[in-house]
Amino acid sequence: MPEGIFDSFKVSAQGLKAQRLRLDVAAENLANAETTRTPEGGPYRAKTVVFSAKPVRPASGRPFASLLAQASGSAPLVGIGGADRRPPAELVASVAEVAEPFTSEFAPDHPDADERGVLLKPNVDPVTEMLNLIKATRAYEANATALDAAKEMISRAIDI
Repeated sequence: MPEGIFDSFKVSAQGLKAQRLRLDVAAENLANAETTRTPEGGPYRAKTVVFSAKPVRPASGRPFASLLAQASGSAPLVGIGGADRRPPAELVASVAEVAEPFTSEFAPDHPDADERGVLLKPNVDPVTEMLNLIKATRAYEANATALDAAKEMISRAIDI
């Protein structure tokens, strides 16, 4: 069975994990949309998920397929069109704070307002967060569907 089918499991799993983090961050932002005092001081600062790709390389710096071909004495694996077959990059998802400024409003009766009566509020936009929730849900579903399709292909290959 080709290795690529198992790579699809890894890619889908990374996508599911990343979208779950994205859902968690959007939910946290919505839950703190009115938080004007945090343990660090000041209002809650919105967070976002930053995605990046990290190439998968063995410690020696050479791809695993190349090392395997060298060890077994065979030709390196070649993909469709003659391209070297490389493992998929690892998806890295990290959480960062949004740099947008806080919003302010005049609320002299609020306990967190300054001496002028200005209250700093979190830089959370509920509409943007709801949009992020919808997009993350759709991406999560797409990854789950891809995982199911890979499982179905393996199941059918076993039946042959």
